[in-house]
Amino acid sequence: RLSDVFVYDLETKKETRLTHKARAAEPQWSPDGKSIVCVLNADGTHRLAVMSADGSGSRVIYGGEGGLQLYAPQYSPDGSRILFGTFTAGTRDIASIAADGGDFRYELRTINDERDARWTADGAGIVFASDRSGIFNIHRLDLATGAVAQLTNVTGGAFTPDAAATDGAIAYSEYTGEGYHLALLDASGTPVAEMDGTTYADRAAGEFEECRDLKGTLSGGYSPGGAGVEVAAAAMSPEVAAAAMQPGAPSQQTYDTKPYKWDYTGFQFYPRFVLWNNKPRAGLFVANNEILERQSLFFGGSYGADGEFDAVIDFELRQLFPVIYMSYFRVRQKYDDEFAIEELDRYYAIDYRYDVWSGDLGLRFEFEDPYSRTRRNDVKVWWNHSEYNVHLSPEYVPLNDRDAVPTPEQPVGWKYFIGNEARVNWYYKSITRAMDSDVNPRGGREFTVEAMFANDDLFVSGEFDYGVNPQFTRFRFGQYTVDWKEYLALPGWRHTLQVRLMASIIDKPLDDFFWVYMGGMDRLRGYTYYAIGGRKGALASVTYRFPIWRRINRQASWLTFKDIYGGVFYEAASAWNNGNLPTDDPDVNRDYYSSVGGELRLNMGSFYSYPTTVNFTAAYAVDEAVYVNPIASVAPILYDPQWRYYVVVGFSF
Repeated sequence: RLSDVFVYDLETKKETRLTHKARAAEPQWSPDGKSIVCVLNADGTHRLAVMSADGSGSRVIYGGEGGLQLYAPQYSPDGSRILFGTFTAGTRDIASIAADGGDFRYELRTINDERDARWTADGAGIVFASDRSGIFNIHRLDLATGAVAQLTNVTGGAFTPDAAATDGAIAYSEYTGEGYHLALLDASGTPVAEMDGTTYADRAAGEFEECRDLKGTLSGGYSPGGAGVEVAAAAMSPEVAAAAMQPGAPSQQTYDTKPYKWDYTGFQFYPRFVLWNNKPRAGLFVANNEILERQSLFFGGSYGADGEFDAVIDFELRQLFPVIYMSYFRVRQKYDDEFAIEELDRYYAIDYRYDVWSGDLGLRFEFEDPYSRTRRNDVKVWWNHSEYNVHLSPEYVPLNDRDAVPTPEQPVGWKYFIGNEARVNWYYKSITRAMDSDVNPRGGREFTVEAMFANDDLFVSGEFDYGVNPQFTRFRFGQYTVDWKEYLALPGWRHTLQVRLMASIIDKPLDDFFWVYMGGMDRLRGYTYYAIGGRKGALASVTYRFPIWRRINRQASWLTFKDIYGGVFYEAASAWNNGNLPTDDPDVNRDYYSSVGGELRLNMGSFYSYPTTVNFTAAYAVDEAVYVNPIASVAPILYDPQWRYYVVVGFSF
């Protein structure tokens, strides 16, 4: 949540942190490598600071009030001055200051927007981007004469120029209909236009009255070094320059401070359409946040024409440490079944309705930035309460007359599970930072360690008190789970090996409702969830991942396509009840089950702001397995080897 300055060694590939919670950004080395200049942020107002190369001796050399913004500081080639962008009102300007904090002056301050300034190789001029023509183009300013040369004339925009130290060529980013790309301007090229400072100050695209008036009443920040404000002669209109140089002229606009009061965003609505078991549902998600993210609320759900629905509520209070959070979800699911009871000479059709809800209340200790894609260190402690209900609506016809009008029976329903569980979870993540670290981690690891202590009630007796209240059986047990993923960079172009080891153990014999199941999308992907189960489970997998198309940078409607990666995997898992290993349990049909397959990962963005991912997986079950339904008393199902497919759309992989 707080940016800091780091040094990354290109040879050793090690990073060193120089500041801690400094809210420091845009660092730049001095030419001799002994100092670093950076921008500090405090309550929305920026300050310019310098420090030694090891991070010591940090001091502010320039600051201001009232929301002063500073950008991209850079030492001059001889190290005597620091160039930077500044904004107080209207549009951006370009200023410089002596490296010791004295002699502040504007190099350019006009009604045009001047930004992204960089020194020329000899320090006699600067190159910058300006919207004087109505479109940002690259310009060059001669600091001795005040003459300005326009170097580009593009239709989209040209930004962030930087002059080469050898031949004076200028690299810059150009915006076109296909997005941004890198461009190079030959130093021997002829300028598009050349003008003096006064001509440059006249906006070619026409007067921008609002910005001109704003900049006429405000000047820059203050200089702790005590030097007066000097304004380059060609940089300002004569009226503004004269006002700024008057004795006693204010150097900034000041504001009365007042305590911050909680403020909230408006409610944000996200329409939702889902296919749930091939049945359409329509719904809505709603979000509301405190501006500084001290509090967040998220809720929503969907409803289907058949009466099925899902609902979720998430609330977080982030003002304190640890974070206090609460979550709730409820689901209604319907099924139907048909079967014959020959003793009654009836053929039954039963509609099942399951109503499930669960709620969490807990604390989360966040020891790293919770929004980081590459580093996490969270400990969660929470209590979970859940209840499962089933409702049956039976009807029947005579066994020998299936076309008869069905005769309904009395609907019945009962609660079959009440869960009360205490959980503690440690999640750690540290992977190598890169543009594609989300879709293809190439170094580091992430793991989860979790302990759960249950005091659950399950209806297994089939008996009811007074014919209506189910007689529950109490199950007290502990479950302990470790899930580890290691990412290994392979020689070659962004190739990676992912190794995963996972194990989970329940410490007491208990009903198969609570077993560890090793199938499904998050474990052994070639098998259904209940195909492999027991009181103990273990999994090992290896995934080889490789790039198919990197840096696509293509846009289609609201989506921006970034990277496509492929992968192939092998995974094996087992579950058992007795002994330390599957080989110790005589009831286990196989020591382990395995699946192989491939995956396709698509990394995208939505609406320029939201990360969007699509993961397609195809997995083949190599070994035969037996499916045992943990809820209904039905015959075991033989699970033959076959392909299974998964498509997951989300915000991350």
